[in-house]
This record gives sequence, structure tokens and C-alpha cells, in this order.
Amino acid sequence: MAAVTAAAAIAALAGLAPGAAAESSATSGVPLGDFETGTSPWFVATAGGATGTVTRTTDDARTGAASARLDVQMPSGIVELVRGVPSIDTDQLRFSLRTTDLRAIVVRAVEAGGEAHQQRIDLDPANGAWQDLTVADLGGGTEHITWGGDGDGVWQGPLTQVSLLVDYFRLTDGPTGTLLVDDVLAVTPPGTAPTLTIEPVVVGNAFDAGQPVRIGFASNAERVSWTVRDAYGNRVETGSAAVAGLGGEIPLQVSAVGWYAVDLVATAAGGVVTTGGTDLSILEPFDPGATTDRRIGVSTHYGQAWDPVTIPLIARAGFSSARDEAYWAQQERTPGVFAWTPKVETYANAFEDNGIDFLNILAYGNPLYHAGEAPATQEGWDAYARYALASMERFGTDDTIYELWNEWNWRDRSGPAGATAANYFGLVRTTSQAVRAQYPDAYLVAGALAPMDDWQAWVQEFVDLGGLDHVDAFSTHPYVFPGEPEAYLAHLQILRSIFAAAGHADMPILITEHGWPTGTSPRAVSETVQARNLTRAQLLAIANGVERYTTYDFKDDGTDSDELEHRFGIIRNEADERGAYTPKPAYVANAILTRTIAGKPFLREETPATGVHDVVLDAGSGDELHAAWATSGAQTSALAFSTTGAVTVTDLYGAEHVLSPGTDGAVHVAVGPEPVYVSGPITGVEVSTTYALETSGGAVGAPVPARWTVDNTDGRRVLNVQLDTGAETTRARVKPHGAATLDVELPATATPGERVWSATVTSGTASVAYLTARADVVEAIALTGSHAELDDGTHVLRVRAANNAGVPVELTSVQVDVAGEHTSGLEGTVVEPGAVVSLDVPVTVAEATPWTATAVAASTTTANGTLFPVGTAHDVPAASVSVDGAVDPAVAALPPISLTDDARQVVDGWGGDADLSGRLWLTHDAEALYLTAEITDDVHAQPGRGSDIWAGDGIQLGAAAGVPGERSVVHEIGTALTDAGAVDVARWLPTDLAPDTTGVRSAVVRDEAGDTTVYELSVTWAALGVHPEDRLLGLTAVLNENDGAGRRGWFTWGAGVAETKDGALFSPLRLTDG
Repeated sequence: MAAVTAAAAIAALAGLAPGAAAESSATSGVPLGDFETGTSPWFVATAGGATGTVTRTTDDARTGAASARLDVQMPSGIVELVRGVPSIDTDQLRFSLRTTDLRAIVVRAVEAGGEAHQQRIDLDPANGAWQDLTVADLGGGTEHITWGGDGDGVWQGPLTQVSLLVDYFRLTDGPTGTLLVDDVLAVTPPGTAPTLTIEPVVVGNAFDAGQPVRIGFASNAERVSWTVRDAYGNRVETGSAAVAGLGGEIPLQVSAVGWYAVDLVATAAGGVVTTGGTDLSILEPFDPGATTDRRIGVSTHYGQAWDPVTIPLIARAGFSSARDEAYWAQQERTPGVFAWTPKVETYANAFEDNGIDFLNILAYGNPLYHAGEAPATQEGWDAYARYALASMERFGTDDTIYELWNEWNWRDRSGPAGATAANYFGLVRTTSQAVRAQYPDAYLVAGALAPMDDWQAWVQEFVDLGGLDHVDAFSTHPYVFPGEPEAYLAHLQILRSIFAAAGHADMPILITEHGWPTGTSPRAVSETVQARNLTRAQLLAIANGVERYTTYDFKDDGTDSDELEHRFGIIRNEADERGAYTPKPAYVANAILTRTIAGKPFLREETPATGVHDVVLDAGSGDELHAAWATSGAQTSALAFSTTGAVTVTDLYGAEHVLSPGTDGAVHVAVGPEPVYVSGPITGVEVSTTYALETSGGAVGAPVPARWTVDNTDGRRVLNVQLDTGAETTRARVKPHGAATLDVELPATATPGERVWSATVTSGTASVAYLTARADVVEAIALTGSHAELDDGTHVLRVRAANNAGVPVELTSVQVDVAGEHTSGLEGTVVEPGAVVSLDVPVTVAEATPWTATAVAASTTTANGTLFPVGTAHDVPAASVSVDGAVDPAVAALPPISLTDDARQVVDGWGGDADLSGRLWLTHDAEALYLTAEITDDVHAQPGRGSDIWAGDGIQLGAAAGVPGERSVVHEIGTALTDAGAVDVARWLPTDLAPDTTGVRSAVVRDEAGDTTVYELSVTWAALGVHPEDRLLGLTAVLNENDGAGRRGWFTWGAGVAETKDGALFSPLRLTDG
């Protein structure tokens, strides 16, 4: 984020989304908007067909009790939240924003001379938490442009007007969006604002249950106030005090186990404020050294530059081992002399002191003995073996295991060792023989595999050479981010099949790197998703016989939210403004996992329904521990646990609920994407239909209708129960063999998006069930706009108004502005529930044309965007396709797109048409878009499955509604004939739909004799988010090439898929009738 200072990293403070976490920065200056008493003098201006409303909301606030809520409806155009200000001598602006709907916001500032300055600030829509942002230079920044005034392009001040602008194409999944804005300040000269820094009293704000919780800080403010929220965003504590009386520590009353975010506001005597925040954990004490459980470990980098002060935090999180390195070249600087560096000695001793085993990576090379990073000669392998022996002499073999290299199969490919399996086998065999002679009990691990390119062939060669004969285990790094963890199980199956075929069916497997990065990268996930995915991944490892699972990694390696490698940690970086080493939610989730499963042997994994996992461990004394969750697409939402007594239900962050069996002898627990632990005298588990809470969602600002079902069909006694939803309490009396469905209400929500509601079922005084319901909350009237072309070639802005409310809505009007031209329509139109009405506004689009639309009813809904010229569009004729892997005659008769002539070739060492070439056709009908391709390829290779097919032979398709650049939501879908013989389809984008391939069909047929492959891909318009009657869309088609040694490159017709993910680079298409 070039326009955001390093001190303004993405924040998570007040109003956190459930379980969210992030970073914050100090904000200070002259307040321009705290919205405590209203939104005036802020107002909304729109252009280009977009509409928007601003209201004061007390549902959420960055600080204080209120914030401004901006709701936009913008299939194109711009919504501007603007106000005039008294002349302020400033060149910086700071504000807080919370949204999941926007990738970036534009800031416009006007100086006294009338010159306007505008720049872009990137956001983190995946986080969903409050983001504290700084415009470091009103006269600069990303995409800085100016106009008006004296036109010199230099910020001279003073500031007289400020705007926050939303462009439709920056919405994550338009055309609607909601932003919360708070704490807008013009930064005044240094010294006028109070300071505020986080100075943890204990390392990482890691508190034991029962220990006084104190937040260390430093500030020269007069007062400081605070708000504490739990992992689900619930406010649990507030307070305020004079700074002088606190002595640098804020005492908190919160005491329950869990993860918490703390919002801080420091206020100077003159009213100027500085805001910030931090995070903390409260956990029961735990000693990993007191158990023999060694299933859960973590990656660290103390051998690089990490401060070992955090090592006790590893033990506190329950990790039994740490994977680190003592680099060979640093320990042996003189041939034959090993002098262990002080940092290695320090962290190794600290591991031992904290009961943490050492997973020692023996890496990497040493220039004393060989060229390149990795040795490729016997001399180099012998030297490496001596390094291994020296390591064992220093660290022993009791609490240390040794991994031979790290990701050999892709590192140093251009060096003498070439990353080959043969050279790796030489190193492994030489080292093993030397070690076994002196340390026969040493535990050696080979592999440290990076499953990329043709990794299966690499493993097969290593195994065929006899590599497994020389080691005790094989390790791998089966990353699947940003996808769900269950995807890595296929990788384990492939490894086991290779091992079994070689007579090593019992070869232990270790996962020595695995994780999910957080942040703003398209491949990152939110911090709550990181927490649940890591927990599920570790439970799956236990259930699938993985000897040890190692999370990558413990601490963030940096503070750049766009850089994946900076954000794998489960605690924050030492430079993070939320406090050095403070926890992400995953830290607490891991600690709850390790405490819950410690010392409990795995019994079995049950699958009560498709997509539902239940990992069962022996809890002792006849009790069982069940860890259950549901993947996306699961076929059930609750489980019934038969039990002979009370059970304890523990959520991801340690909150416990005691349930007692009802008249059916069972307790009923909802399952969702977050694992839930159920422990007690459980005798069985099955899908529960006794109690169900369901909702299809609702509209913003209104109670959400839901249905509570009580099914006593198999019961022998009357069920006399009640449901508490938080909005109301509902009683039900259901006779044996009967059922009842009752209408209930769930609490209203103020913002659109996914919402989770929870409810408790009680019978008498005992809780017998814990239910949840998940659904989307939407605007009552959803307003969208799209660029459409009529039969006669006329272009229109097509504004659609959809009624999401449960009652008819009468529109007063729909107001539309296109490039300053105003029109209106649909006056008095009644929109029935679920119905959609539209208004076509003729437009001439010779350049980027902003638009704004406003639907006026009981409330006002807005949308906006920008229309772009179509340019030269590729006509897509109407022709259905039989998806069977044979080019339809009607399609073959149409003019094709030649890959050689019409596409861009980016293939390493391309050998001409016989190497890779072909032609493709795009056609459509009322239901779907079709891609047919007839490809010449001398070698067909597709080792990947599912989301990995991009790296092998196959086709990727990127599409977006409208003219390229008008929509920010891009759909990326692919298909391939895999080496396993199956035709796989995959979806990568948008991330909130991936990996769902509903609406996607494909057939791929290979003719080896003719070196040809026919692809047919059908994608429904609904799956692409396109209205075919609008006729316009953007598209890019990519043909990937792999001849068996990894991805060589691609042909691309259009751009924005293989090189980068940018729908503005797609080729424009026009759907025709012929």
C-alpha cells in the first residue's frame, strides 16, 4: 500500500468480525468525523449511475459509540463521501475503515486554491476488521492525479475539502457494498497529538488463567479508554482512566480462556486523540514436556535472526517440537572445525529448558566443499555426512530428530546438483551410512518435499533408487492455501501408494511445513480462517496416520500484508504496532487443540455424512473426545452424540458448554467450518435431525426469519423444549412420532455479508442442544448496473433493482446519473419479493464514463461504476455444445481462434506447431458459455489434480461481466485430463466461491496416435455472474503446457490470467444471435 505508511498497517480493533485479528496504527490530528452525534456535515455525492447513502450507526465503531455507514449500489460509477472543512494546515489524513466489500478506496483532498489531489489506498477485504489508514502525503501517493486550481500538481494547503471515493470496479463482489468509516482526522504538526505505543507487560500479552491481565502502554495523553472484544467480536469489557494514575499498565477484568482484541483511545487535554490496539491470550498453563505426545510441532527461524525470548510462547501454545536450522556453512567455517554459533547454542538450550523437541534441518550447503547450494559429488556428500555427525554430537538423538535438507526437489535447480532425485539419493545414502555406524538410534527424515511441478516422478525415482531404505521417515510440505485443508489428503494417498508399491507401506510420513498466510494477498486468508484451517489440518493429520504435523510458521516474518512470506505466523512480528509477538486467533486455537488432545490416542475417524469429519480420540475412563467439523458443501449441520452422561462442548477458542442428554439419550451439536470438541461418555454419533435451525438469510436492519424444526418422529416421549436465539425465546411441545416447525426470529444485523447465529435448546433446566445457522444478509433492495448492448447496437446502462425483502416494495423512483446527465424511471413500480425490475438508460461510451444510480423507496439504495468503450469485440455466435469430447460439427464450421496466429505464446523452448498449437471456439446459448478447443500437443502431461491442474496440460478461462475493467469480480475456471485418467475441473476465483464448480461441465479426450486433445468446457451464466441478455463480457483463455518436467509455459488469448489476475486485461466479447 504505497499511499499508506508503514505505521498504518491493516488493523483489527473495534467491531471485529467474528474471530478476526489484524494490525493497527496510531492515528492523531484534528477530528473531521467521529460520527458520535450524526453524519453532518458529511454527505454523499454520486456519479456514473452509482447510488449511496450515509447513516450513523451504533452497531459498530472504531472508537466511541458510533461510526458512519456508507451503503453503495454500483454496477458502475462512483460514490463520494465528502465534507467541507475549516482551513487546516496539513498534508496528511488518517481515518479508520471497515469493509469486506472493497479492495481499495480513493482519497480526494482540495486545497484552498481549488486544486484537487487524488490517490488510491489499498485495503484488506479478506480481513473484515477495522483498518487504520494514513494518507502520508496529500500531494502524492499511489495513482496520484491533480486538476483545477493553479494546476502545478503540488500540495500547498490548507485543506478545505476531503472525500472518500468508492469506485465500482474496486468492489470485491459488487455491485453492492458497505463501508464503516470512523475517526477521520487531519494530521496537525508534530507535538499536538498524544503518543500511544504498545509495550507488553508480559511477552506477547500471553496470560495464564487466574493471572492479572495488564496491557502495557506508553502515552503522554491525559486519558486512555479501552474496549475488549472476544474472538467472535462480542464486547466483553470497557473502561477509561487518567493516564497518570495507571502507571503504564491498564488493568483488565477479563479472565476467561480465549483470544481477545483490545481497542485503545488516548485523548489529549485539548481533545485530540490517538487510537491503537493490541491482542492478548488467556490460557490454562501447559507443559508440553510433561506429556509424551509429539504429534504437533511448529516451524521457527531462530537459526536466522529470531529473538529466543518467544520460545516459552511455543511451549505455552502446546507445540511439542520446533523445526529450525543450524546452517552448515555457519557452523563449519574451517574444514573439519565445527564451532556452533551463539544463536544456535542459545535457542537449542532454550528448547531443552522449555521441554521442546528439536526437529533439526541439516541445511544447506558449504562452499568449502562444493559449488552451488547443494553438493553433487561424493566429496560433497561425505562432508555433509560429517556435518550430520557433528550435529548429533552436539544435539544428541534423544529429543532431536534430523531432516536431511529442505525441499531439495526444487531448490538450486540451476546448480551442479540440479535438484535431481539421484543426487539427493547420494546425499541421503552417504549420510545414513555414516550416521548408522556411530548413532544407530538416530531418527533420520528424508524428503522435505515441495509438491510442485512433476514431484511424483521425483519421489518415484528417489524411492526406486532405494532412498527409503536409508531413513526412518519421509517428510512433505503439502500446502493447499487458500483452499480448505482436506485437499492435502490426496497428496498423502499418492505418497502412500508409491511407498506401498516399493514395499514400504508402513513408512512414516511427517508434514514438516504446512500453513495459511493471512493478509491482503489474493492467496491469503483471514485470521479466523487461518485458525480453523490449521486446527482442521492437524486433526486430519492425526486421523490419517501422519506421525508429526508442523505448522509453518510460528511468527510473522515481516509486516507487509501483501507479502505472503511475511504472514504465515500465528503470532505477530516484533515490529507490529499491535505489539511485539501478540497473538493471532490461531495461536489460541492451537493451544486449545493441544490441551484438548494431549495424551489422547487416536481411535478412529467417522464420517457421519458427506463433508462431515469426526476425529475420535480415547479420553480415558471410557470417555471419548470427538473433534467434529463440516467442510463447505457438507450435507448436514448437526450431530447427535449418544451419551450416558453430561458432555462438555468446547469451541475453537476454549469456551465450554455443558450439555446433558435429552429424552433420546443424546446431545445435539451443530457442526460448521470451525472444529468443535465434544467430550464425555459418548457411545455413538450420527446425523441429527431432532433439532434444526435454518435460515435463508434476510435483509439488513430487520430481524432475520428462521425455522426451528423439532423432529420427534422416532421419539417415545413428549419433547417439551425451548429455543433461545438471542432475539426471542420460543417453546415447543411435540408428541411422540410427531414433528413441528416453528417460525422464529434471529437478531437483526446492520451490515450485509455472511452471518452466524447461535441458539440453545433447553429441556427443563438442562441444555440439550447447541445450534447454529449460517446465511447471507443482503440489502432490502439490491441495485446493480451493467453495460449492455441492444439488438440494434445501441448501448445502455441497465439498472436492475432486486427485492430481497420478504414483502413487496414500492419504488418511488430510480434516479440515474451518467457523466452528469440525469434521468429517472420506474416511478411507482411495485417489486414483488424475489422479483427483479430493470431500467435501460441509453449511453454513448467513447471514454471512461462514470455513473450513479439511486433507488428511492422506504430507504435509499445506491450503486455506481464506470463504463468503458467496448473497442473491437470478438463476436461469440449462438451454438450449443454436446459436452462429450468431440468437436460438434456446427462448431467446427465456425471460424476458429488460432492459437499460433491470434494468441500470445509464452512457452519455454517452443518447437513449433507440432510441439503445441491448436484452435478454439467460443459459443453460447441461453444457459451457458462454451469453449471448444482442438489442440495439437506432442506430449500430454497432467500430474496435478483439482486446483493444481494449472501446472499441467489444460485450459484456464477467466471471465467477467461487462466490458473488461468494468467489474472487479473475476471468475477463473479450468479443466484438464489428468494422468490419473479423470477429467478434473477447478475454480480458483473468486475466492469466496472457490473451489465450488457448480455449473461447470467438461469433457477432454486425448488421441495419442494423432497427438491431439479435444477440450469442451461449459459454464453456466450463473456460474460466471453474467446476464447473457446484456451481450457483453470480457474473457481470456489460456492453454497451459507441460511435457512431463514441469510447466513450460502457455498460450494466452487475451491476458490477465496466466501473467496476473486482472480482468481489465481480458478480451471483450459480444454475444450474437448468429
